[in-house]
Amino acid sequence: MSSLDIDLAIAGHKIWRNRLRYFIDGIDQDDITVERAADHTGCSLGLWIYGSGVQYNFFDTYGELVAEHQAFHEIAAEIMRLQLAGNQLEAEKLLENAFDAKSLKVIELLQGLKIDGY
Repeated sequence: MSSLDIDLAIAGHKIWRNRLRYFIDGIDQDDITVERAADHTGCSLGLWIYGSGVQYNFFDTYGELVAEHQAFHEIAAEIMRLQLAGNQLEAEKLLENAFDAKSLKVIELLQGLKIDGY
């Protein structure tokens, strides 16, 4: 991926919330795994960050995006682990609080990249 379609990256991260909600609700659990949720390098944004996006690593925004994006995926995986362990209430709390906050931060950083003309 040589360039980042920021709108597509934002949409992709918004979709993760629905996927996790469906996972918690027991709907459509077959296409997502804990390992996939935890992999911050395999999604389109991760591929860009660790690919052509490296050229922006001298910007503070880039470093912050890397860290926030990784944390986003770690929280997604933890939600799945909690649900699989039968802790649905804790999974829902994590989704509603930490995940939503981290998702908004990633989106904010992506929008900042768009404004800055990446």
